[in-house]
Amino acid sequence: MELAREVGLTLIGRCKGKRFVALAGEERIVFDADLAAVGEENPKHWRKNGRDA
Repeated sequence: MELAREVGLTLIGRCKGKRFVALAGEERIVFDADLAAVGEENPKHWRKNGRDA
C-alpha cells in the first residue's frame, strides 16, 4: 500500500458487485456510474457467514 501511495497509484484490493475496498488513492476515485445498472452479486459467490441467504 505504501508503494502505491508513493508512486501515485490507486490500489483496489477487492471488488465484487457494487462493493470494493480502496487501499490507496481513494481521493482519485470518481463515482459516476449509475448503481441501479449494476446487478447484485450471485449468492454462490458470497462468503460463508457474510450475508444472510
